[in-house]
Amino acid sequence: MAMLKLCRCGNPITLDKQSCDICITTTNRKESYSSYDKYKRDKQSTAFYKSKAWKVLSNEVYIEQHGLCQICLENKKMVTGSFDKNGNFKRNIIDHIIPIKIDWSKRLCKDNLWVLCISCHSKKTAEDKKKYGDS
Repeated sequence: MAMLKLCRCGNPITLDKQSCDICITTTNRKESYSSYDKYKRDKQSTAFYKSKAWKVLSNEVYIEQHGLCQICLENKKMVTGSFDKNGNFKRNIIDHIIPIKIDWSKRLCKDNLWVLCISCHSKKTAEDKKKYGDS
């Protein structure tokens, strides 16, 4: 039987590993988001998404819309989130209907925000890129 130790999250791992697969995936995801913020997203948008005003407003919209994807809801489906490949629940995303790169003045307008599931958000982002370009 192999000797085991505990990962920082409490999962058992073999002595030759530094972290369990879940922690490695989580770390990679955080690094990916960090990399996107650092190299792709403009500084103004990065600061905005970290602001207290955004956090308060986005949570308010999420609660008002009961965390349900608004596109799925129109299609008579109730989607509150999804599970990643490790079984971790991921809540739906607050999205700007008109992207902030197109109209910065609507960044804190509640009427410009809606809750989307990851699938619908990906489709909408692709449509936005076709409609507005990679601006």
